[in-house]
Amino acid sequence: RSWLEMGGDAELVRDYLTGWFNKNPTESETSVVIRTWLDAGGDKEFVRGFMTRWLQQFPEEKETCTIIQSWLEAHGEKDFIEEYLEKWLQKYPSDQEACTLIQSWMEAEGEKEFIDEYLEKWLQKYYQVKETSLVLKSWLEAGGDREFIENYLKKWFAQFPEEIESSFVLQAWLLSGGDKVFLKPYLKNWLEKFVLEIGAYFVITAWLDSRGEKEFIKPYMLSWL
Repeated sequence: RSWLEMGGDAELVRDYLTGWFNKNPTESETSVVIRTWLDAGGDKEFVRGFMTRWLQQFPEEKETCTIIQSWLEAHGEKDFIEEYLEKWLQKYPSDQEACTLIQSWMEAEGEKEFIDEYLEKWLQKYYQVKETSLVLKSWLEAGGDREFIENYLKKWFAQFPEEIESSFVLQAWLLSGGDKVFLKPYLKNWLEKFVLEIGAYFVITAWLDSRGEKEFIKPYMLSWL
């Protein structure tokens, strides 16, 4: 495990890990080693069988979310992990860590209809959390329905009107074709405070690319010239 975490060649420890996995198929440490292998870019097919055995034994353990996330982030086959992802989300629909899995699924271009029920349950509880902006951003960038998250986005902006990290979700909303009228007051307040930050450049560009009103953005654009 330490070898992999230090960036060592995964293939050099493959034979050793085969023996270790066969000897310890359902140990808690096994999930950590599988995750480390995936995070290190190791061959996914090599660990698929060992991972299946572990997931079948522990489909609803809290730590299961991390191994599912690593599989998705390693671009593993989504059909393989979908059943286990659903079981975990059914068990922990309102757990704060659920957002990480939901986000990983969307970034892996997973089917949005599969995840929207769990996303809504999570947003109902955590719309007031700072990190929620990252989930909203991922949904928009994945081509998710804007109306589905619009109310949660409004609530988030009301809670965090002047966060520098807002640039990511502002940009995502604009580039997804979202309503600019509703966004304008939040965007104005944000630009007044952060116009000289690098994030403002991308927000201004997104406004122009989405054919937003030029007169509105002109004063802030001039700050960059």
